[in-house]
Order: sequence, then C-alpha cells, then structure tokens
Amino acid sequence: MAPVNKHIFFTGATGYVGGTVLSRLIEHPTYETTEISVLIRPSKKDKITVLESLGLKPVFGTYDDLELLENQASKSDIVIACADADNLPATEAILKGLRKRYETTGTQPLLIHTSGSGILIDDAKGLYATDVIYDDLNPDQIETIPPTQPHRGVDLVVLRADDDCYIKSFIILPSTIYGHAKTKLVDLGIQNPRSIQIPQFIRAGLVKGQGGMVGKGENIWTNVHIDDIADLFIVVYENALSEKAAHGREGLYFGENGEHKLYDVAKAISQTLFELGRGRSPEPESFTEEDYERPEISGIYFPGTNSRCRGRRGRLLGWDPKYTTEDLLKSIKPEVESMAPVDKHTFLTGATGYIGGTVLSRLIEHPTYETTEISVLIRPSKKDKIPVLESLGLKPVLGTYDDLELLKDEASKADIVIACADADNLPAAEAILRGMRKRHENTGTQPLLIHTSGAGILVDDARGMYPTDIIYDDLNLDQIESLAPTQPHRDVDLTILQADKDNYIKSFIVHPCTIYAHSKTKLVDLGIQNPRSIQIPQLIRAGLIKGQGGMVGKGENIWPNVHIDDMADLFIVVYENALSGKAAHGREGLYFGENGEHKLYDVAKAISQILYQLGKGKSPEPESFTEEDYKRPEIKGLDFPGTNSRFRGKRGRLLGWNPKYTTEDLFKSIKPEVEYMIKHERF
Repeated sequence: MAPVNKHIFFTGATGYVGGTVLSRLIEHPTYETTEISVLIRPSKKDKITVLESLGLKPVFGTYDDLELLENQASKSDIVIACADADNLPATEAILKGLRKRYETTGTQPLLIHTSGSGILIDDAKGLYATDVIYDDLNPDQIETIPPTQPHRGVDLVVLRADDDCYIKSFIILPSTIYGHAKTKLVDLGIQNPRSIQIPQFIRAGLVKGQGGMVGKGENIWTNVHIDDIADLFIVVYENALSEKAAHGREGLYFGENGEHKLYDVAKAISQTLFELGRGRSPEPESFTEEDYERPEISGIYFPGTNSRCRGRRGRLLGWDPKYTTEDLLKSIKPEVESMAPVDKHTFLTGATGYIGGTVLSRLIEHPTYETTEISVLIRPSKKDKIPVLESLGLKPVLGTYDDLELLKDEASKADIVIACADADNLPAAEAILRGMRKRHENTGTQPLLIHTSGAGILVDDARGMYPTDIIYDDLNLDQIESLAPTQPHRDVDLTILQADKDNYIKSFIVHPCTIYAHSKTKLVDLGIQNPRSIQIPQLIRAGLIKGQGGMVGKGENIWPNVHIDDMADLFIVVYENALSGKAAHGREGLYFGENGEHKLYDVAKAISQILYQLGKGKSPEPESFTEEDYKRPEIKGLDFPGTNSRFRGKRGRLLGWNPKYTTEDLFKSIKPEVEYMIKHERF
C-alpha cells in the first residue's frame, strides 16, 4: 500500500454537493495516498462500517463542535468545506486549526470552501431582470459586493486568512444546481441525492396545489448540473495541488453553464403538476403573502432575486461543463414525479353516477389523492369528457360493465377497486374479482374492494300494505346471513364475500338505502356526474305522469333514508379505515348507510301536496297506484318502493361516521326536487 502523503478533512459528506464531490475523490488517483477524515453527524453513526469500508475515516460531530473542527483542521493538509456556507463560528474554528497546521509544518494548507452565487442577489422580487453580470476574472468587481450579502461575511474571513498567508483559499460559488446525484454514496444510503432550490419550488406547488413564482418571474439566475459542479471542485482540487490554480483574491470560481428566468422554471413545474393532476393550471401563479407565511415552504422568496455570473476562471483550468439550461428544464418533470410519487392505484366504476360521482369528488379532494392514481371507467358516449377528467388528474378508461376483459385487466392493476356501478351485475363483479385475484398473485398483498350494494337486500313483499318489525343491524352477522341468496344484490354480495374468505381480497360492502337531495360536486359542475337520486324522483315522475301523487298500496311500508353527502362520507370513512387496516372486512365488513326512516305514505303525501299546490295534481292526498300505472313503461319499477327495508348502520359509526341530515331534511328536499323535474323534464 502506498504511504499517506496528504490528510484531508472533509465536511458536508452526506449532503448533495459534498457527497458528490467526495464520491469523485474516492475514485480519484490521489486517493491511494490520501487519508480523508469526514465529519458525520452522530445520527448517522449506523453508517460507520460503510464509510470505513470505503477507506474513509468518520469523525462524529457537527458544525457546532468548534474545538473538534479546529482539531481536525490542525491535522490536515487540505480542508474541503461543503457544509453550511453561512456558519461563521465554524469557519473561524477551521481557520484556527489551519493556522496551527501552518505554524507546525511551515506550509500553507489548502482550503477549498463552498460559498454560492447567493452573494450576488438583489431585491427584485421577481419583478425585473438585472443587467449586472459578475465575472470571476474580475476581482475588482467582486470586491464591490457588500459584506452584508449572503455568504459574504464567511467568504471575507476566508480571504483574509489567505491574505495573512497561513492558508491558500479556493472559494467555489455554485449557482442553481439541478439534477439527481447518482453516486456510490447515494447508492449506499449515505448521501442526499437532491438539490434545494428547484425541489423547494416544486414542494411549494404541491402544497399550494398550483405551480407558482415570485412576482412575475422576470428575474434571472445562472444554473449548473450537479455533475458539472462536482467536476469543477475536482479541477480546482487538482490545480490547487499542482499550484496552478489561483487562490485568495483571485481564487473565486463561479460554477455556471447557462441562465434561466424564474418564469420558465415555474412554467415547467406548473405544466408538469397540471399533467399529473396536482395543479389547477399549466400557467404559474404569483405566490401570495399567505404562501410566503407557510412554514412548510419557507424561503420561497429567495428564488425571486437576480444572480448572474460567468465562471471563466475554472474553464481556464480545464473545466468543461456539459449540461445546459435545456437540461435543467428537462430535469423538472422527473423531479416533480419523484416528489409526488403514486403510492396506490385505484380503479373506480360508476364515476358519472349519483353515488360514484359524489364519492369520486371526495377522493379528488382527499389528502391521499397526492399519492394515488385513479382510473375511472367511462362509457364511450362520455368520451368528450376525457380532457376534463384528465385535467383533474384522473385516468379515464373507456368501457362498460359488459367489457369483462377490460374490467379484469383494470382490476389486476389496482390496489383498490371502488365499485359504484350496477350492484346486480354478477358477470362484471366476477371479472373484477378475477383481476383482483391476479393482483394478489402478482404482489402477494390483498387488494381492497369497496363495493356498493344496497338496502334492497332486505326487501319483502309488503306492497305498501304493512310495516315490518324486522330491523337488521350491521353488527348482527347471523341475522344478515339469514338473508336468502335470491334477494336483490345478494348473489353479487355473496360472491364478493367468498373472495374475501378465499383471502385474495379484503371486501367492504356499503349498503345505501333511500338516498335523497341533489349532489353538489365539482363533477356535477363540470357536467360529468348525474346529480340526482332514483327512488324519490321516480315517485315524483309517476305523480306528474298520472296527474296525481301516488303510492304503493296504503303506503304503510317503511324504508331508511340517508342524504347523499352523508352517504359519501360513509364511503370515505370506510376507505380511510380500510387503508389503515382498522375497518372490518369480509363477513364483518358490511356497512349500512342510514340516518332516519320514513313511511312511504308520508313521502307520497308530501309529493301530492306539492303537486296540488303547483297545479299538477288533483288532490293533496296520495292515491294508490293502479295496475294500469304499474304497466306504464315510462315509470317502470313502481312496485319496489312498496317494500319494507329497515336497518341500523352501527358499524360505520364505530369508525367515526357522523351523519348530519335526518328524515326532516328528506321532506324538505321534496319540493325543490318536484320543481326541478317540472322545469327540466318539461311536465
């Protein structure tokens, strides 16, 4: 083994710049005869073995351990400082140690110090570009920079030490650095692979839900790729060793290979966020005072400054940067994607329906949406809605419940399936389950199925003649399992429960009852979703056609009811608790949605009174539907509301579901529903 002839003390080894430079040094020809001590935080002590396996000498401490810094510097021929560029006490401690080294050896140790082009900033606030361009071959120009500028106080102390002839200083000033670092230290989990400025802007856009900029984004910064700036460090290092590199007053090296306007970066970020469904518009918006005050994106005003420079001194030594501003702009999309990863894939059916659209609107606004890709099944007749759906970050899949192979394929790619379409389509349910079995076989995990059934599983043959005393409870499994497989929806439910029993899915079956009220969602506003329910509008339509409010039999039968907003809330409560593993599934995973009951007579009476008041009915009292009424094709299925279906939804409430609307709200909803139908269906 060759003898050690140089000792290096290196700070910032786990950082973006420092780790990349250190990786270059490990591969450098001088490494064979160099001992490198690296300052490592105590929190990284688990990396000792890895660092030592690379031939490095870990030194535990931080920039607050001033005696440690002084001691390490006093034993070093070279210090490469890639940590905090504004920590004056740490820099002074390192310089004290280097002075000791000089006094002990009689030679001037080398200090390669990392500053930054932040020394050049102004107060543009994104409103204008500057014509002032600093040149690292013009020391007189650089010396006009006030000592109050960022990093400048530290730089001046370093330069004074060089003036005092006990060190040779080489100050490197990177600009906006971009690109992921791809180094051995990154692979080993030691180094941060990412920059600060552009990720900071992306993070601000993700928090804001829209790409942004400071002011108008007119200000200009220079930029440099991480690989190019690491090359500059190595060029300076090599030329400092051979005494070809200028030091002190003439030893400032700007790292740049292009310029960008803040607007252009903000535009690229906004465009990508928009494409990923994480931004409202492809055009950047100016940050607001409220944005600047958000603690999670502090310091976003800084990129609104100007900082322009030319790095000619490094080029004279042989530095040859390869990446340009075009590469910076190309790097933004993968950077955004890496910061907004897709964690879950969801396949949702019934997206344009009353329930499905309301649930989907909730999911779009849910915190998990940031890391979820949602594919939505859309009928080919709705293909004109594709651009709108895509603008919301959704992935439209054209097809119907008859496209069994398509259903299977989409389910096979999904971690979660939310089925809000036809509750009686057994072939479609079986196709989805085949796909989910495939998902389980490929991943080893059980995908989640949130399936929409309904209170129809409980119906009897009352025909409006009597109420039932039988009330089902979703905590009473034996009672529910006594239901006949011939009940509506039940064959599909049983097939799903069997799949859960076979352990290749986790199933959560949600049972709505009589849902009422218009859905008021983003998807309704965009013309994508049906805003209306079925049962009560069906009775209203029958009354308008008949010219009189009606009911099945005497209207003595009873049904539970639930507001559309409360029903959507139940889906979200089940969804959240399914994700966290707190929600019961399979046999115990049936969730009844109700918050009140009504007799059919009372609903029919409310409809009849309103029709009578509006001159659309003969009497405020409802009449029983006749055999002739039941045969009318335009109001088919009228016998169904004459059944009994009573249940209590306790299981959802145990998970935190808190429905707000009651039967009183159902009755309040009837008049606007009648008026809407008269207006829009031309009665």
